[in-house]
Amino acid sequence: MYEYRQLVKIGDNSEILSVFINADMIGKTWIFRYLCEFKKYDIVENYLNNYYDSIDIHKDNEELFIDMCSIGDIQIIKLLYEYSKLNNNLINYHVLHDRAFECSCNNGHVNVAKLIYSYSIEDNTCIDIHYYNEYIFRMSVFGNNVEIIKLIFDIANTYNSPIDIHAEEDASLKYALTERKIEIVKILYKYSQDIKNPIEINNIMNTYKLRYPFIIDIVKQLETQFNNIDNNLEDNLEDNLEDIVTNNDPNDMTHVLILDMFNYIQYYNDRPTIGDEGYFIKLCIEGQNNAMRRSLNYYERHNNITTIMSVIHKCIEIAQHVNNIELLQLLNEFNSKYNYNPSR
Repeated sequence: MYEYRQLVKIGDNSEILSVFINADMIGKTWIFRYLCEFKKYDIVENYLNNYYDSIDIHKDNEELFIDMCSIGDIQIIKLLYEYSKLNNNLINYHVLHDRAFECSCNNGHVNVAKLIYSYSIEDNTCIDIHYYNEYIFRMSVFGNNVEIIKLIFDIANTYNSPIDIHAEEDASLKYALTERKIEIVKILYKYSQDIKNPIEINNIMNTYKLRYPFIIDIVKQLETQFNNIDNNLEDNLEDNLEDIVTNNDPNDMTHVLILDMFNYIQYYNDRPTIGDEGYFIKLCIEGQNNAMRRSLNYYERHNNITTIMSVIHKCIEIAQHVNNIELLQLLNEFNSKYNYNPSR
């Protein structure tokens, strides 16, 4: 159907209409689909008004409607739904386990998700928000979409059918914590309290243990603070970390490293790019030895060694502390090659 796509893309309206009228139903349906894709709203409405019976808008399990929800074209979505309603041939937005709603959420189109939800209210039907073990909710957390998460919670409250925020072994909470999505952590925690299915400190412990094994002792010291988690979580966590660093032996690298990691993560979340230092610290913390090797080779090939040598020493300290022998050997060899001394 490439020729139809090209026609709609570059042809004028009279040429498109001429081909459309002479095409069979399959051809008309494809032409109409491309008119929607290229956002030719006036023509789309004209064809719906005058040629509705010649177009199969429901083709392949409402594929057109679902695709428009995926890209967030709310104007086309409204036209398709309104004309299907006028012609007593209503769009089935519940098809494939509410795929239209799922796609709008997964792509962050909160207004489209709200619109589909409003259709379900009109029809006195329910959207399957719990499908596949809270898949829509989990994907919204992984996509860092706060508005979608709030919408899903609101819908769940309306249905009196709470979201299981512990689904898939607390996958959502673990993601939010390890990626330092503080606002999402707050939302999840508050919701867990509201539905009387609270987040336990052990979940937080397990999260840090999985990704940052060398800070378990630090997290244990924060246990009481996490038990009293509130809207000032981010400030409390930063203050607690700084207190721990201040109140412990300044020569104990554990506390220095945890603060370095916290500062790196803050930098990572607040900036569009993390910069050389933040990037290399990230590789060390996560134990990405192969990525470190490739990155060092890249900087070496492009003669940018001086921009990273100052952070190599810090990376060596991290590798020593977490006992990453392979990484330590790689960094020491690189450091010796260029004979860098941070005390100079």
